[in-house]
Amino acid sequence: MVRVLMCHNFKEQKVFSDAYEPSAQAYSASKDLVFICTAKAHVFVYSLSEDGFPLLYQFPLISTATDMIFNDTGDFIFTKEITRKDKANHFAARVYFNWSKWRQEFANHKRKVLQLGFSFTQSFSLEPNALTALEVQSRFSVRSISCCPVSTNIGVATETTVSVYRQCVECPFDFQRQYIVEPGFSIYRLVLCEQFIAFTSTSEVRVLQVTTNGDIPSLLEERNDSGEPEQLLSQGIPSPSGCQREVFDENYVVWSFDRYQETSADQSAFWESILGSKEWSEDEQDLKPTVVDLPSLKEEVPFIDHSQDACEILGPVKMVHGHPIKVQTATTNVQSVTMLYRYFDVMRNGGDSVTELHSLQLLPFYTSVFDANEKPTPQLSGMICFVSTSKQGFIYNVFRKTEFLAHCTYTSETTTATICNNLLYSVTNQALETYVVPIYAAVAKHIRTMRPSDVEDTLYIDQAMVQSNDKTEVHSDVLSNADGISTHNEESSQENKFTHFGFPVYDLEILQKPCPSPSVDLYMIGVHQFSGLFSMLAFGSRILLLSHTTTNLSPKRHSKKTKSVLIKDWTLHVLKAMDMGDLYRKMESVIEKSESLTADPRLLKEQHFILRAQFQVGGLSKTERQSLLLCLRNSVKDIGHYYARYAVIDVHDVHLYYTMANLSMEEILDEHVQSPVHIEKLKERTFGNGLLCYLNNVFFKKSQDKMCIVLPQTTADKVLYIYSNAEPSRLSTLILRPLIEGFTAELAIKLLRKLKKIKTYSFSTEDHLALAIVYLRTCSLDEAIEELLSLTKEKLAEICVKHHYTLYNKDETLSPLGQLLRRRLPNVFIKTLVFLHLRNLISFTNTVDLLLGKDGEIHNNNHLVEFLELLLNDSRGAKSFKAAREFLIDIYLKKLSHKPSSQERELLRLPHYHIPRGSGHFARRFLWLDKLPPFNGYIAEPKDCPIVRATIATTSSPKRGRKYRGFPRDHTAQVIAVGTGTKSSCTCCCCWETLLKLQSLLCSRYCDRDLGSSVVNNLVGKSWEISITLLCLPLIAEYQKAVETLLLIDSSTVLSYAKHYFGDDYTKWRCILDVLTQKIRSETEDDGNNHIEILKETLIILSKYTSPTVFLSLLPEDGNFAFFLPYLVKCCENDNGKRLSDQIHGR
Repeated sequence: MVRVLMCHNFKEQKVFSDAYEPSAQAYSASKDLVFICTAKAHVFVYSLSEDGFPLLYQFPLISTATDMIFNDTGDFIFTKEITRKDKANHFAARVYFNWSKWRQEFANHKRKVLQLGFSFTQSFSLEPNALTALEVQSRFSVRSISCCPVSTNIGVATETTVSVYRQCVECPFDFQRQYIVEPGFSIYRLVLCEQFIAFTSTSEVRVLQVTTNGDIPSLLEERNDSGEPEQLLSQGIPSPSGCQREVFDENYVVWSFDRYQETSADQSAFWESILGSKEWSEDEQDLKPTVVDLPSLKEEVPFIDHSQDACEILGPVKMVHGHPIKVQTATTNVQSVTMLYRYFDVMRNGGDSVTELHSLQLLPFYTSVFDANEKPTPQLSGMICFVSTSKQGFIYNVFRKTEFLAHCTYTSETTTATICNNLLYSVTNQALETYVVPIYAAVAKHIRTMRPSDVEDTLYIDQAMVQSNDKTEVHSDVLSNADGISTHNEESSQENKFTHFGFPVYDLEILQKPCPSPSVDLYMIGVHQFSGLFSMLAFGSRILLLSHTTTNLSPKRHSKKTKSVLIKDWTLHVLKAMDMGDLYRKMESVIEKSESLTADPRLLKEQHFILRAQFQVGGLSKTERQSLLLCLRNSVKDIGHYYARYAVIDVHDVHLYYTMANLSMEEILDEHVQSPVHIEKLKERTFGNGLLCYLNNVFFKKSQDKMCIVLPQTTADKVLYIYSNAEPSRLSTLILRPLIEGFTAELAIKLLRKLKKIKTYSFSTEDHLALAIVYLRTCSLDEAIEELLSLTKEKLAEICVKHHYTLYNKDETLSPLGQLLRRRLPNVFIKTLVFLHLRNLISFTNTVDLLLGKDGEIHNNNHLVEFLELLLNDSRGAKSFKAAREFLIDIYLKKLSHKPSSQERELLRLPHYHIPRGSGHFARRFLWLDKLPPFNGYIAEPKDCPIVRATIATTSSPKRGRKYRGFPRDHTAQVIAVGTGTKSSCTCCCCWETLLKLQSLLCSRYCDRDLGSSVVNNLVGKSWEISITLLCLPLIAEYQKAVETLLLIDSSTVLSYAKHYFGDDYTKWRCILDVLTQKIRSETEDDGNNHIEILKETLIILSKYTSPTVFLSLLPEDGNFAFFLPYLVKCCENDNGKRLSDQIHGR
């Protein structure tokens, strides 16, 4: 289906005619001249820029031309001419130099036709002012000719061969061959441009990119003395640097052992080219990069696919399976790659002939950086290939990686078509149709993928140079400066426009900005009636239509005879394309008439493409450029609004368009959501997924520097309204993180409560927490507590850990939610802090600061104690054990010093425990500690505590939930209530809970010398400190003092103490021997009996750990031999047993 929008009118239309029957026409863009060849082999040259189209030049041809091309760079005419009148289908290719110097008085002079390459075989002397004709040698009839528009290269196509020539440096009137292409099918049309060459048959098209390894050497130096050219080898042989002369055998053979190299890219391209074919051999998969190929000695019969199935291969590929091609050169190495191959279906309608490919075009696309001072350097950024049948046209970008751009279905059968200045013109029998083509958008998409990462998308406009109104009118001379070709009577700004061989050079900076994806179908924007058209030329803003009609009387303009005869007249329609600025404004007026941007989105995009194409290098002043930038900003803003509201595809590009337009969120949301926000209209959506994608990109795009966005109240409310409508699951995330500030808390409550009532929506834990937070903002404390209590403690702890930033402020103080949890749900709050620290989300120092608050009270801060105990009870927090135990032990010592035994006034469960059970710093207490004060061998039960009176009560079983590591769960229903006891001392576990915990910490494997020294220094000499002292003395290596202290308090615990701390280290056990022997010497016989028993046990242990020699050295010198002998014997027996065991195991 063809979309039609009649908004294109030609800016200028002029007509002039003559009575000669035309056969061909050509156009000079640089001179603005038209060349018309008549059936009598005479060319007339007219000026299109002067009034009346005066005849400036004329010259004869060798024979009648059916095709004619003017090369502006070389200033020559290239023609395809009929060579034999008896054979109308036999043609030759000729080049004419000095065409402008021919005069009528030279008409009777004999014209000499030179053969191409004459300067290589014979000496020459040409008259500088004489018309010079050069004929391309060919044994076969010429099918098509082409001339590169940016160089002097020419191409000649016969039925099976394409020859490409370049202009000689030594003789500018001659050409030498560059390379030959054998495409493998009958050639119908040929086009050259830069390094690209395209040719078609009646049903297939192929585009090659051909590169040569170096320039072609001058063949004049290699000419023989006899004047005959030397035979050229297919491969050049480099001579050694030190060799001045090389001698060859006359019967020599050149061997080329070129190693076959195949990269992974080449291999993938090879397999990609044959995927659609069933005729490839499995053996081809065994290609190896070590194969030696001899192409000069080996001739293979290539496989040729004769099927008529449609086929399309997008390059670059080195070969197309079933469609071989040969590219040869005589002087240099040449490489070619297929960028496009397509075989079209053979379409027949009954007995009608096959539909042919009648048009072929290569259109270069140049870019450069905008620079008002220095001359820019153009670079090739795209190569557009256009091929057309009588019913459809197809557009490809064959630069680097081929991409299909668009196709156009004509309204009726066409005879020719061409692309010029981003517009497609097609000629039918009665009319000229105009379409817009997405060339700019396609190249912009390709360039954007290769742009540097530091290029910004935003358009920066100097408002001081343009009017402040967003709808600033830009004069037509600003937008028309980028039209394709400068004429002599245009404004000075147009004359300064920079082009590259007549082609516009586009601003690379604008090309790198975001650009909408082009539509596959084209828009027809104009139809103009013309009759008898048989030829069309278009370049820049010029469109030339040549038509012929038969008339009875028509005097010849340039004939001396005045007799009128019946003859075919020719008429030349000289059209000037519509200014792109006028076309842009006409499309803009259509869009403005549509309500709520409901116009065809392709119209928005086409208008945008036309505007962007005006950013060409040169011809624009700074003010004009800023005005164009302002128009571009308005255009991309309209596209962004449309995509935000109506788009279904490419919705993620909305952010790019709004960024390019440099719009604030306030401006964007005002376009889509009315103010103020009405909750009652929640179901009425005035925006689409595009706007949601834009907001998601702003708020939820992963970024390291993501910060809360502060918005005006109205704008922030609109954001919440949009999310509650389009994506309610993210509404709570916006509030919790927080990602947005400035919204009204009352509106947030209404939105969340409305979502809570929707049965189809699952109100999540995040929603409950978000609702509680906004309740706290409105000082609705009871409602906030109700929302928190609606969650289980496990779920509440999980969600608080996930959104931990809701618990504290940036200034390291507790947030309202953190304060509420600390007061009403302290267990959840403390567990959350521990989890956060274990996951490295909050440091230990910051956590302590949060719990201390402003007063900084440590010793009476139960929340801090609970946090430190929970942290020390988990081995995952080992890296913080040293700092945590320092705080906790200091708190314990302060409590014990102030009030050694104290009962917390709370319900106590039975059975119960006071030492945290886990894998952390708290360890099992040593049994010998129960024998020391204040327990003295017995720890009373809480029910026997004289301070409280036990009353048994029953409570409901605790709810079962998720168990967190380090936080055990009670399963008992018995509790002890607070009583009215009056006694002041007790040895139950509850009264000495702090001491039990302190002992547990000092029994841990994590204890070290620093800990022991710190604790000993802080002791004040209380009776309960004995156990603490005994736990710390081994840490600071005071073993003898520890033994002496134990012997004074309870000698029965000495051996248990020594076994734990001394192990098998006999040097530590010697302390016990020394202390015991001293005491035995000084004590009476009755007092020393207990010490002697301890000594005996010590000797038994030492006999196991030491050798006889060491054992003897440990004994006192004045000891009783009879007393120590049994132990010495026991030591020898143990030693002999160990040796025997070692010998047995050694064998």
